Amino acid sequence: MSRLKGAISDFHRARRKAKLELVAARLSGRSFELLSYKEVAEKLRVVERAASAVRPIPLNAIVGSVGRYADFTRTFLPRLDSDAGRWSAVMAAAADVSQLPPIEVYQIGEAYFVLDGNHRVSIARRQGLTHIDACVTEMRTKVPLAPDVQPDELIITAEYAAFLEAWRLDELRPGANLTVSSPGQYGKLESHIEVHRYLAEVSEDRELTQEEAICRWHDETYRPLVNAIREQGILRYFPGRTETDMFIWLATYQAELRNKLGWKVRPDTAGRLASQFDPQPKRLLLRMRRQFLDLVVPSRWKSGPRAESWSQQQILDRYSQRLFADIMVPMSGSRGAECSWQALEQALVVAEREGAQICGICAAQFAPSPTPHRAQDPGCPEELPGLELRRAFEERCRVAGVEGHLTFEAGDPTDGICRRAALTDLLVVDWGVVGHGEDSERICSALPNLVRQVGQPVLVAPPRSFDQGRSTVPSPLNRILLAYDGRARSREALFVAAYMAERWGASVVVLAVPESSPPGQDSISHARKYLAMHEVEATYLCDEGPFAETLLRTAQCYQSDLILMDLNRQGVRVGRLKASRDLEVLGQVLCQWDGPILLCP
Repeated sequence: MSRLKGAISDFHRARRKAKLELVAARLSGRSFELLSYKEVAEKLRVVERAASAVRPIPLNAIVGSVGRYADFTRTFLPRLDSDAGRWSAVMAAAADVSQLPPIEVYQIGEAYFVLDGNHRVSIARRQGLTHIDACVTEMRTKVPLAPDVQPDELIITAEYAAFLEAWRLDELRPGANLTVSSPGQYGKLESHIEVHRYLAEVSEDRELTQEEAICRWHDETYRPLVNAIREQGILRYFPGRTETDMFIWLATYQAELRNKLGWKVRPDTAGRLASQFDPQPKRLLLRMRRQFLDLVVPSRWKSGPRAESWSQQQILDRYSQRLFADIMVPMSGSRGAECSWQALEQALVVAEREGAQICGICAAQFAPSPTPHRAQDPGCPEELPGLELRRAFEERCRVAGVEGHLTFEAGDPTDGICRRAALTDLLVVDWGVVGHGEDSERICSALPNLVRQVGQPVLVAPPRSFDQGRSTVPSPLNRILLAYDGRARSREALFVAAYMAERWGASVVVLAVPESSPPGQDSISHARKYLAMHEVEATYLCDEGPFAETLLRTAQCYQSDLILMDLNRQGVRVGRLKASRDLEVLGQVLCQWDGPILLCP
C-alpha cells in the first residue's frame, strides 16, 4: 500500500511537470506532442516490415505512440488526470521497470513508436533510466526519421519521401542527399527539374524519360552548384540550412542574374560571390539578393576584391577546371569600334583555349529595342546600330566555335564594366573603351583604375594597330614575357604564367629588372623554383636599366607575343603621389608595344 501511495504522489508530480513543459514548449515554439505512428507511416510511405527482435533501445529515441500519442507529452509525462490509477498501478507493480516485460515498438529510422507499454516508458523516464528492453519491429521507408523530429520536420520528411518516390533519385544516384530545412521546397525542386527537362528536350528535339530527366538535372545542374557551395564554404554563414536550401536560393537568383545580364552565370561564380558577403544573422539573404541583382557594384573610386587573394580564389579552378571560364569584352560604338573588334578577336583566342564563353557589354545608346518588331520600324533608325552590333558580335563568336552574348548597359561605360566584371574571370579591353577614345595620357590614367577596381586580370589588346590605320591578326599567346620582381603582388602574374605554360604549352621568359630590392637574382631564384614545381621550363634573365626600355628590348629579342606583368611592380605602382612617374612608364610600354599586355591585379 505504501508503494502505491508513493506512486500516486509521483504521478501528481509528473502531471505538474507536464504542465510546466507545455508552457515551456509554447514559449520556445517547439512541439511537446507525441507523434502519431499512423500519420507518420502514411506520410513516410512505409515500404516493408522487418522481423521483430528484443533488444534495449534508448528512451529519448521514443517519439510517438500507435494509439496513445495524445495521453503523454513528448518526454512521456502523463497529460490526463484520469490516468492516475493505471500509471500508479504499473509503477507499484515492480521496484524497477526492468523487472517488467519488454515493451513493443515500431522503428522508423532512428525513432521508435510504442505499440504496447506507454506507461512503462513514462515510468522508466521518471526513474532516470536511459534504455528499456523492447520487442522492435523495423518499418522501412525511403527517408530515415531522427529521434528529435518536430512536426514541421515531419512534414519536410514526408515531402522528401514523396519526392523520392516520384523521382527515385535515391536509387538512381545513391548517396545523394537533398534534405531541406523548411516545408514546401520540393515543389520548387520539381519545377526546376521540369524546366531543365524541357530545355534539354527542345535542344535535342526528343523526349527524355523521367530517369534521364532526374539524372541529368542532378549531374548537370544540381551537383555543380552544390560543389560550388561546398568549395566556397557558404553554409558557414547559414547555420541550420542545408546544401539543397542554398541550391534553391542560388539557382533562383542565378537565373535572375542571367535574365538581367543576358549571359550565363556559372554556378561557381554565383557561389564565389555569395561567399564574399559579410555574414550578419539578420536580413543576410535579403542583402545578398539585392547585391546579386545589383551585380555586386563596386563604387567607381573604391577598390575591388583584395588583389592579393585573386590567385588564392582561383587556385581550385587552376588545378581542376580552367582559369578563364567567363571572359568579358567591352564593345565601343564610337571611335574605338574597330579596336573593339580587335579586342574581341583576341578574347576569342583565349576562349578557344579555355572553352570559355564571351560576355560582351556595350553602351546603351546602341541598344536594340526591347520589342523585336520595333527594330524594323523606319521611324526608329537609332535602334539599328545596336542590332547590327549584336548580330556581328554573335556571328564572330559562332564562327570561332565560342559561345558569346552581347548585352547593353546604360550609363558610364567604365562603371558598367566594373559592375559586371565581378561575374567574369578575365577582362579584355582596348584603348577606345578604357580611355573613352581620348589621348594616351587619359588612357594610361584610366587603365590602372580599371584594373584596381575589377580586381582580376585585364588583357589589353594591341593598341597601335588601328592608330596606324592597319589591322593585325590577334596574338596566338604562345611566347610569354613575364616581368617579375619577387614581390607578393608580382606572384599573381607568376601564377598566371605557370598556368599558361602548363595548360596552353606556352613558352616563358622571366625577366627581373632590379631597380630596387629585393635583388633580381633572388627574384629569379623564386620564379625558378615555382615554375620547376609545375614542371615548366623557362628562360631566366636579370637585367639592369629603366624598366620600360628593358622590357621592350627583351620582348623584341625573344619575339614575345604577350607581356605579362602586375600593376604593383616597380615603375607601375598605383600609388597616390607616384602616379605621374608610374603612368609615364606604363604609357611607354603601351605606346611602343604592338602585342597584347596582360595586367594582373
